[in-house]
Amino acid sequence: MSVVVIRGTSGSGKTWIAEQVIAACGGIATAEQVPLGDPDVAPAKWKTGAYVWKNPPVTLIGRYNATCGGCDTLSWKGAADVIEKFAIQQAARGQHVLFEGLMVSSYGVERLKRIPGLTVVYLATPLEDCLASVKARRAARGATKPLNETNTRAKHHTLLVTNKSNRAAGIKVEELQRPEAHARVMELLGL
Repeated sequence: MSVVVIRGTSGSGKTWIAEQVIAACGGIATAEQVPLGDPDVAPAKWKTGAYVWKNPPVTLIGRYNATCGGCDTLSWKGAADVIEKFAIQQAARGQHVLFEGLMVSSYGVERLKRIPGLTVVYLATPLEDCLASVKARRAARGATKPLNETNTRAKHHTLLVTNKSNRAAGIKVEELQRPEAHARVMELLGL
């Protein structure tokens, strides 16, 4: 089974691809909604953390009830360990697994190497397109404060460097534009 991590800068299209996967699987209402985490440690976070479909056998980790979804909605101390363990368990059960988010984009080489069958799909969306998407998203929310582009620009550069180090460590990384990345994720998930 494939385990796919979508990485990219804010506004690159990570959540958009996840939403396309949700639609191809029949929608959130057709999935088993699985809580992730430890309710004793992070009770406020003990909510849906993954969607599991049996037919097709796809698991999507994260929540998708807001504009920015994915694993960024699963944020507590130890969340990365929970996500990693759940992804490995789901793949061992015969599920294709997908997860994405800025948090996931910062996972280091050692964590990624522990996930069998992993393919990193990096959205090579041009930085200026990412910034335009972030600005449009902020405007739709009614934000009036100008966007400080420093963070997004730094993240974009860091991800390009990280892709090189991941490849050097033997991790499969594919850098694709949004349409090609969408098609490749669907192929890897058997959709």
